[in-house]
Amino acid sequence: DVEVGEELIGRDGMVNEVTALHRPKLGDEDHRAPHKQRMVSINGGGFDTSEDHMFMTTEGWKTPDAASCKVIHKKVLEQEDVVDIQDLEVGDELVTPDEIGGEIVKVESIEFREDDSDLQLYNFILKGNHTYHVVMEGHDTPVLVHNKCCFMEYVNVKMADGTSQRIADVK
Repeated sequence: DVEVGEELIGRDGMVNEVTALHRPKLGDEDHRAPHKQRMVSINGGGFDTSEDHMFMTTEGWKTPDAASCKVIHKKVLEQEDVVDIQDLEVGDELVTPDEIGGEIVKVESIEFREDDSDLQLYNFILKGNHTYHVVMEGHDTPVLVHNKCCFMEYVNVKMADGTSQRIADVK
């Protein structure tokens, strides 16, 4: 199990310490967002992440729904110097860890699905550059994400020691 105090590998191989756990519900931000928040599937995998989630692409940070991200993560975007985050689109290339040769994952499909507003999501609060790698359901390659976004319980995260852990097993 991943615990507070453990380390995750982030952008450029930086080690990020888990300082706290963040366990929001999918609908927690519906009152601020431009519409009811949905779950997202990339490249036919599971509906693993909320649509406001930030993914690192070869062109910089992008998100499945920029309108939601701009409202929900306004401060994070300012801290990351992201002036105008764009929608993640088919054809974009997701960044993977340098340890596996900087392989790129090309976005071939993005699907949105409405879900229960009480759906439990999982995330970390990190000290460092606030990034980590996840392996989404139905995929083998980890991709780089920002820690202010949330995933489903079965998604794996890459640990500093090279192992993987289910995000829901974080204690």
